[in-house]
Amino acid sequence: MNIDHMNILINTIEKAKPEQCIMGRWKKPLGCGTAYCIGGWIDHLICTDAIPSVIYKDLDRYMHHSYQDQTAAVLEIPDDQAYYLTKPGIMDTFDLLDASTRKAAMLKVLRWYRDEGTIQWRRAVDEAYSAK
Repeated sequence: MNIDHMNILINTIEKAKPEQCIMGRWKKPLGCGTAYCIGGWIDHLICTDAIPSVIYKDLDRYMHHSYQDQTAAVLEIPDDQAYYLTKPGIMDTFDLLDASTRKAAMLKVLRWYRDEGTIQWRRAVDEAYSAK
């Protein structure tokens, strides 16, 4: 894992408004196109040069990249882990939570993943919700 890129992502989300922490808001017709989800935040950081766009070294793979592929490349993590990081199994209900709980849960998931290598969306939501 690229710890520097993960820390940039975490620091950026820490500064975000809670209303910007929505995993399922799609603005582009074919997928997530905002900085609302974790994959969207990664894309935002590449576009603003906060994280260099080194992922384009392998142009064939990333010519038609998904936010999952982009997340895997930028954070230097396996594709399956990028999938679970960017698409929580609780997606259907995640966006129904209040904004501050969503933001707290996103940050918990990212920090745990960085520090422990685990992706635990349900635990993060439970802890964020009970901390209120």
